[in-house]
Amino acid sequence: MSTSRKKIFCRVDVLQSQEAKVQPKQLSNNFPLKTMTHAQRTLTMNVLLHWSIVCLATVLTGARLDVTFLNVKTTAISNGNFFIGGYSGSDAVSTVGSRFSYGRILDTGTGSELPTESFYRSRYGYSKRLYLPMGASRPGVYYCDADANTGETERLQTVLVAEEADIKPDSPTKTVSLGDDVTLIMTTSISEALLKWRHDGIHKPEWNGQSSIMISYAKTCDAGIYECYSSESQRSQGKHGFMRLIVRGCRDGHWGPPACMLPCPTCYNGGMCNSDTGECICPPGFRGRNCETGCGKNRWGMTCGRKCSSGNSDGCRTSMYCLADPYGCSCSASYGGMDCAADCPNGKYGAGCTQICHCVNGCDGATGECHNGGCLQGWSGSKCNVPDSCEDGFYGELCNYKCPCSDGVCNKTTGSCSNGECAIGWFKVYKDCQRDGSLKIWFLYNIKVNPGELTSIICEVGRNPSVSPDDVALIDQSGIPITRTSHYVRGMYISVSNYSSVPVDNGLQYTCRVGNQAKQLKSFDKYVLPKFSLSNKPAVKPKATQVTVTWDKWREGIDFGDGPVEAYAVYYKKTAHGDWTAHQNFTLTNPDQTTYSADIAGLDWSTVYDFTVTVRRPGSKGEGSKDTYTTTTTLCDVPTEGPKITGATSGHPNTLLVNLTVSDPTKIKCDRNGGYIKSFHWRYRKANTQDKYGEKVVYDGGARTFTIHGLLAFTEYELMVSFNNRDEQSPWSSVHTARTAEDVPSKPRNVTLIPAVSTMQLIWVIPAPTNGIIKKYLITYWETDNETTTWEQKEVTENLQDVNTYLISNLTYKVSYTVQVSAFTSPGPGNFSDTVNASTTDAIPGKPRSLEVIDTKEKEIKLSWVEPFPFRGNIICYEISYRSTESVFKTTELRFESFPVHIDGTAYILEDLSPGTIYEIKVNASTERGFGEAATLFAGTSFTVDIPAALPITEDIKNDINQYGTVTRVSLPSVSDESGISEETQLIDYVILLEYDQNIDKRGKRDIDASRLGGYNETGPAYYITALLPLKWPQQKFYIGDGGVYGGYTNVPLTIGRQYSVYYGLKSQLNGEPFYHFDERPSIRVRAGVTKNVYLYSSTASIVVSVVALVVIVCLVVVLVSTIRRQNKRKGSKEYDIINLWTTRGPMEEDVSRQEMKDEQDKPQARHHDGVLHYACVNVLTQNSSYLASSPNSQERREDDDEGGTYIGLVKELQSESEYTTLSTTVKHPDIKH
Repeated sequence: MSTSRKKIFCRVDVLQSQEAKVQPKQLSNNFPLKTMTHAQRTLTMNVLLHWSIVCLATVLTGARLDVTFLNVKTTAISNGNFFIGGYSGSDAVSTVGSRFSYGRILDTGTGSELPTESFYRSRYGYSKRLYLPMGASRPGVYYCDADANTGETERLQTVLVAEEADIKPDSPTKTVSLGDDVTLIMTTSISEALLKWRHDGIHKPEWNGQSSIMISYAKTCDAGIYECYSSESQRSQGKHGFMRLIVRGCRDGHWGPPACMLPCPTCYNGGMCNSDTGECICPPGFRGRNCETGCGKNRWGMTCGRKCSSGNSDGCRTSMYCLADPYGCSCSASYGGMDCAADCPNGKYGAGCTQICHCVNGCDGATGECHNGGCLQGWSGSKCNVPDSCEDGFYGELCNYKCPCSDGVCNKTTGSCSNGECAIGWFKVYKDCQRDGSLKIWFLYNIKVNPGELTSIICEVGRNPSVSPDDVALIDQSGIPITRTSHYVRGMYISVSNYSSVPVDNGLQYTCRVGNQAKQLKSFDKYVLPKFSLSNKPAVKPKATQVTVTWDKWREGIDFGDGPVEAYAVYYKKTAHGDWTAHQNFTLTNPDQTTYSADIAGLDWSTVYDFTVTVRRPGSKGEGSKDTYTTTTTLCDVPTEGPKITGATSGHPNTLLVNLTVSDPTKIKCDRNGGYIKSFHWRYRKANTQDKYGEKVVYDGGARTFTIHGLLAFTEYELMVSFNNRDEQSPWSSVHTARTAEDVPSKPRNVTLIPAVSTMQLIWVIPAPTNGIIKKYLITYWETDNETTTWEQKEVTENLQDVNTYLISNLTYKVSYTVQVSAFTSPGPGNFSDTVNASTTDAIPGKPRSLEVIDTKEKEIKLSWVEPFPFRGNIICYEISYRSTESVFKTTELRFESFPVHIDGTAYILEDLSPGTIYEIKVNASTERGFGEAATLFAGTSFTVDIPAALPITEDIKNDINQYGTVTRVSLPSVSDESGISEETQLIDYVILLEYDQNIDKRGKRDIDASRLGGYNETGPAYYITALLPLKWPQQKFYIGDGGVYGGYTNVPLTIGRQYSVYYGLKSQLNGEPFYHFDERPSIRVRAGVTKNVYLYSSTASIVVSVVALVVIVCLVVVLVSTIRRQNKRKGSKEYDIINLWTTRGPMEEDVSRQEMKDEQDKPQARHHDGVLHYACVNVLTQNSSYLASSPNSQERREDDDEGGTYIGLVKELQSESEYTTLSTTVKHPDIKH
């Protein structure tokens, strides 16, 4: 019902006739039609006739909104898109538009709220769709509220039964009028014995086992949602049946509650009369004030302004349309069936195919219009829907209204009764019930009130003309007249006198007198005060100090007394003690509320109480009795103190004997005579763990010593205990710990054997549980396949761990053994472990021993080794791997190789290697168990080098030899690119070898024993290594004889006058032993102290011959000059000039002092020393080069000059046959520091 219509009925009370002394509202409250006397109904009828015209005019202004609640499908499919939606039409678009809100009417098993993940979508500006998610939550009863700008709210409801439902109603909604009989039918294949029913969520056990129920004389309280189901699981999945029953607020054919005296208009084509407004609610597909116009099968709405589809005339098929109450839901015109998918059969038409076609040749399924041929006999009208006569008991144009007469016979047009007697619930009207004008006291009655209240006595007198009020008198049984309080004439002929303020319980009888007529009121009509029947007494849910009282609403016809009910009151008292205590009043504000509850606190625990709920109807004394009550005992309260554990012992490995006490019985808080303990609740678990507690409940038998069984041996437990009184549990005791006794252990776990050649490593894990302290283990083993063998045992008593190992030795190779282990605690041995079997077998071998290199070549390395020890099985192969780590030659590519070697011996030659390369070599052995650890060594291949090609002596090197006494500066040749040797390699060194005491002209092969090579040794061979340098010597120059140490060799000063052969070579040490690479001939020769530069080798023979020839010529010239000079000296010259000496090092200051050389005596022509000639030849050969030379008999002086330089003074005796000449020369040389 819309808000506006509620306001309309408020206006009815204001607009009523001012001369009406009995107000309509009062009449409706105090005169239920069913219980009225004949006189009361007549009075009420006349009063209502007086104000019905005003009411009608007002109500019709509150026309319903043009809104429709549409289901896209009649049943709820579980998958795919599915929506329901509100649609507004015609002028409702401007007021409602798409302002719709949705919800569920109640919980039919799938929830009371909208399904989660539901969402809205507004369409076209006049609709709002609610999309429901897939699944079991779709079925239910939904409402749609249309909110208009005018403040009106129109509520529409729809019923969505699951398409897969096991139980289905014959119709989603069913509408009946007040007082009709109705049968609700469910269709199912489930056994009827399993069926249950609910009405508005309340279980109705009286309907169990039925697939259909019948409701007689329907009342408004019968309206609502009816569910039929076989189980709660089925209900929660939405697979049960439910439907909505709508009860019109008036009897059939009438409207305007509560009197319902206004006749309904004729509503054609299945239209339904709105009991509130009197308007016709037209089915989908029909329009007009009386629903007389059909719109076709693709249209709906109050004015048919909406189309199901703009391009499909069949678009309304399978959809369901729900309109305002009392219409409910139906298919659109032309369709029927539960799914609205079937076309109307021949002879039927309209929404849901409910209308009968009375045409000769059939009619249109949507509109009912005849095809042709006219109407069947007995019918008329444009659609042949007006009968010529009505069946007995019906009247009206469509014969769709029941006759109001007591015998069911009435006028077809007016409905007036032919016998003048109205049926129950109808009131006599002048034309129907009273036509003569004689005097008659029609009614003498009192206004029905509650016992103990004041009432009014009404005397109605009929006459034509009406009786004067002064002619009417009311007297009590003593003849005392009662004062009239009001009077009025109803309907021109009935005089009504009212005598108020009469006590209803005074016990007197009253008589109304008019002329010679009198009518006696023998007893007062009083309401029976309402109270609950015993079957509906309040339910009490107790707690310790409070209770919750719940009750269903008072039910007319089931509970005692008369309604209506306006309030409830809750009382309580201690049983058999004292008066009732009022707790709370409940005034009824929601007529749809069915259950109520009240919480009463502050009660005593373990105490018997009575609880009642009184029912109060309108009136000052309308409260019913407290006779219907419920007696309940409050529960025991929570104990304030728990038990205490005083001790625990263990006489058995799996039990604990525990003692406890309960100190103060008053703290048990149950039964006031010493307390009551129902049971003790034990909890126990391993101490210091978070294990789940073991639970044990022992019902109290008076003992305070308890045995807890099923525990683990030798385990510390934490124990707690509480007790339960009748209803509550005490606090837990403090934790008490106790240990169970030891037991024999369980068997060792995870026993594993790791076999070897003659041993087996036995591994096992400590038993779980240990059941005590493990004292030792016993290992038992025997040969598996030898039946005659004896088993052997070993005890393990030391170093016992969680994981234990033991080596079983002296076993036979390749034999299977069986092993078991058992553990011991103080009580004795536990069970043996599961047996494990294993055979002694090969083990992983150790690494080969004594791996060494026997021989190396440029591309081969010969290896030798000794088999691994100890013996761990048969060696099936070796694996040799090598990788090159460094090479002398820069073009060598480093590589890695690995391969197995199946050989009988322990030697192997690596082939196809790179010369001059270091290799990391690994050898490991393999048995059937796999490869063991590898032995590793580093070895290098040998290499050869052409020294003259590798260290070429260039012209610059030949010319860059400078002699400084005991030091000779030379240029070192660089390693040539053609040699392929990398200057960056660390594998070879630069070697400078000196050899002396050899003939300087000798060109033969030097006889140098490499095994005797070493540093300088006076007593050693005439050759030695004077320097070992990095291959890439950064200075490029080297001073032979400078006294330094190079690579561990002392570069000793040269001996003046001694001849040296200088060898430039290379030293490698790839395998630990040094190897020297020299040419057979010296690189250069030098003589200490002699200015001389000799390069022994020429690349061509012509150069050598030319040089020799030149030397001979120069020597002859020098001899000649020398002879002449000597002759001149003998002729008297005593002094000689010392030739200034210059070196090739650029400008060098030279201070040569002249000394007089005097001959002590004349000496004959001396025979020149061979060395002098050599010096002369060298001076000529080297042109401007000069060297300081010394001989074995030279003497040396050293002085420091002022500039920090050093002067080396050499005194040399030139010896001839008989004379001596002393030559003194001083030279300043900045490069020589010693």
